[in-house]
Amino acid sequence: MTNWDAAQTELEQIAEDATDQMRKHGLNPEERSIRVENHELWITIWFPDQPDTKVLARNQEAMTILKEKITTSSSLPTTVNANYEADTGENFITAWWHSG
Repeated sequence: MTNWDAAQTELEQIAEDATDQMRKHGLNPEERSIRVENHELWITIWFPDQPDTKVLARNQEAMTILKEKITTSSSLPTTVNANYEADTGENFITAWWHSG
């Protein structure tokens, strides 16, 4: 089982860096959440409502930025699950790691 303490601390910094870069690209992240739940470490970033036609492109660009930042990690596992709910017009992206 992975000890998520170091990873969670590092993910906080990664999330801050990623959301700063997203703002520079005009993506306007509103909120982020990092949590440990049932042997999993999660990050979720929410965005303001947009027309459905723009959600997919925005979520894809945001996920690319987040994944680029994650690759610089020294304490996160190299395999990450990532999801953006563009098909339903959801205004968030999420990534998570499983241990156990």
